[in-house]
Amino acid sequence: MAGALLWDDKVAKAASLTAVTGTPVTSMPLSNLLDPQPRLRACLLGSGASVLVDFGADTALEAAALISTPLPSDATVRWRLGPAESLVEATPLFDLRVDTGSITPPPGYTFRRASTGWCFDATGALLAVAIDAPRYDHDPITLASLGLLMEEARTNAVRNPRFEGAAAGTPGTAPTYMSGLNGSGLTSSVVGTGTASGVPYVDVRLQGTAG
Repeated sequence: MAGALLWDDKVAKAASLTAVTGTPVTSMPLSNLLDPQPRLRACLLGSGASVLVDFGADTALEAAALISTPLPSDATVRWRLGPAESLVEATPLFDLRVDTGSITPPPGYTFRRASTGWCFDATGALLAVAIDAPRYDHDPITLASLGLLMEEARTNAVRNPRFEGAAAGTPGTAPTYMSGLNGSGLTSSVVGTGTASGVPYVDVRLQGTAG
């Protein structure tokens, strides 16, 4: 039965086998995988191991399987098929640098976001980023780069987070959807509005003697 299952063993006909990661065990070399029967094993030491199977030409595969393996039940196995240049990229197709906050997209790549987004820039200032433009976030305190900021769609529960609609005066006009302070013998006035490090604010003065 085993011979019937492996009658067209592609690995046994491979031009070469290379350990990309992991250290081969001398007594269990990768060449054991060239045997058409699963009685011989190859062994690579390390927390992760990968093998590049080079067929030397385009080869059709109908199935891929691991047979007689000591891998534990929680192990992860990944298969990657394609030409050698797509498996081990000399120049990555998608280059995302967390340290410098830059992105080099592959051809045809498009970043989408339906609304203006916000993040902190390298100086710690809050920055508005245009629709469909990626955001490279920073810690506002340490200024450390946090890389590309990706968030799920959200709805802001604060109706006027930027304090829009305020006007200076006594009492002045409070921001839209907000109310001023009244009573207790104090007089409130809106001194002015502005922006600090990209964050909008409203200056309010309270004066008098509390009742």
